[in-house]
Amino acid sequence: MRKFRFFDMIAFMKNLKPKGAGLYLSRIPCGFPSPADDYLEMRLSLDEYVIKRESSTFFARSEGQSMEPLIFEGDLVTVDRSISPRSGDVVLCILDGEFCIKRFVLTSKGGALVSENKKFKDIYVDQHRDFSIWGVVTFVIHEFKR
Repeated sequence: MRKFRFFDMIAFMKNLKPKGAGLYLSRIPCGFPSPADDYLEMRLSLDEYVIKRESSTFFARSEGQSMEPLIFEGDLVTVDRSISPRSGDVVLCILDGEFCIKRFVLTSKGGALVSENKKFKDIYVDQHRDFSIWGVVTFVIHEFKR
């Protein structure tokens, strides 16, 4: 299991300049764009878009390959601690003193932490493991070119 490095949220928010970027209200096809959509409708602030509840939301930088192809090494994830996790959610949790991000699934055996990368085995959680869910991952910001 890989650890995840965490942003200092206060320092991150101090450096954030919520200027916003242009947002086209119509959806953009991945094929040929419509010539009628040549103008911006409004501004979009990415932090306002990904943070629904500021007091319970933070960012973390991912590490490792267990969640590929959903979350890659170095991706920025948004975690909301106010959301109650449901089976199938991607969660940030602490397992035996280590942070990890996995898909939480309820099974007949109890809870399981499932990697998206099939090279990694499922981790079953029982009363003998130190386990808690810190929050639900709500967004992943992935950079195409590094």
